[in-house]
Amino acid sequence: MIKSPLFPLWQIDQQEYKALCAYLQLSPQDPLFDRLADYLLHAPFRYSRPTGFSLFLAKPKLSKFRIARLDMLSKFFIKDHPVRYILNGAIALYECDGQGYAEISAAPVGWKVPFSLIKWGGDFALSLSITVVWFFWQYLSYLIGMPFQAKDDLTGKTVLITGASRGLGLEILLYSLQQGAEVIGTVRDRAAYDQLMAQLPDEAPVKLIIADLSQANAITDALQENQLSPDSIDIAVLCAGLKHSDTSVLSMAELRETFAVNCFSNMELSKWLCSSGSKTSLVLISSIGRWHGMHASAGYNASKAALSIWGESLEMELYATGNKKCNIMIVEPGIFASGMMKETASSKFLFASRYKLAEKIISGALSGKKVLRYPYWFAILTWTICLGGRNFQNYFFARASKTIGKED
Repeated sequence: MIKSPLFPLWQIDQQEYKALCAYLQLSPQDPLFDRLADYLLHAPFRYSRPTGFSLFLAKPKLSKFRIARLDMLSKFFIKDHPVRYILNGAIALYECDGQGYAEISAAPVGWKVPFSLIKWGGDFALSLSITVVWFFWQYLSYLIGMPFQAKDDLTGKTVLITGASRGLGLEILLYSLQQGAEVIGTVRDRAAYDQLMAQLPDEAPVKLIIADLSQANAITDALQENQLSPDSIDIAVLCAGLKHSDTSVLSMAELRETFAVNCFSNMELSKWLCSSGSKTSLVLISSIGRWHGMHASAGYNASKAALSIWGESLEMELYATGNKKCNIMIVEPGIFASGMMKETASSKFLFASRYKLAEKIISGALSGKKVLRYPYWFAILTWTICLGGRNFQNYFFARASKTIGKED
């Protein structure tokens, strides 16, 4: 069973499935949910991606009320809305199931028929009235928000993502596929390759490349071996990261490996991309932790600080040489659930949405943004702590590391 949707624009979770069943007056069944989830897993690659107002309506989570409104609208006006495929898929699956067919085909008989027809007519008139009001309210909200809508259409674009097998890299890979991109992802080894490919539908336009980024030139060699050139890549998100938790900053082997993955592999790939003269948006995934030190992490924060400053230096060089084709965006996110960090009951409120972060990264890359710090309140909190001085930082981060979950 799929616990969480890979493509939230098209797939539904258990809560949304229950709302769907409540609207259709059907009993939730786990086996049918699994089959519906599998059908919807392929939807992004079989059907047209919603755009404009349809996309605006597709983003919020589904409730029974929302499904009722979208059902009526998608029958007549917004036929490319994902809810149409969700409803059609669910009904088709229930029609092929014994219990489901009995529930769908249940109908009044005898003297109950005219009363049921009157009730259905009244319900339809009421639903139509509510839907019309709701539609105009939603459309007004859409028009008001249009100037602030983020760019997110990746149709016809190729996105390169390092560290694509888990965490933020995986989230960006899935989001890019959902938005219509062709994706090139790098993973560390064959096990990660097989695991990721097993999750994705066969028709997903993704090419995975195995490269151990702790080895010098591994990433550029792997790309060239796969006959990929810089001019074929529109956006490069350098997301691969390594963190040795509970490891001293004086542990030289781990320190070198941390810098090799978090810094030098990104620098090598940036050189390969920016030296070609092709137009590329280069996204360096740093960390808000680059503003302060951190004990027992084998220099993770130091490697991110080096990456951010190096990225700024690269941008200065490109500006000085008149190279305007390679845009540099430095991303310094707060904490989010990943292999490096997991939520605990006491720290859950600090964690950012990984999906929302992926959305903002792609939007920023498309719009030419230079710096992204998300959530921004976390950046302000970090800077405030840093202003307290090193003694305060020593005390604060020693306690914080015991509260926030560490590497899995």
